[in-house]
Amino acid sequence: MASKKLLGIHLAPNALKLVELEPQAKGRKILNSSIDYFPADKAAAASFKALKNKKISARQAVVVLTGTDLVY
Repeated sequence: MASKKLLGIHLAPNALKLVELEPQAKGRKILNSSIDYFPADKAAAASFKALKNKKISARQAVVVLTGTDLVY
């Protein structure tokens, strides 16, 4: 049976928060998490580094972006 893992991503101007969740019969189980702080111009590098170092993988993701420079 395929895993139903879910990746939560919160990208703020100077921080990246990741959480890997797995559904359980009674709620969800946190499998892995990461919080990284970085200069604003290094967001992409920080995200790939955190995913690789923590061995986080999921087929679905929920993304939250915060900041004043969002484009809709």
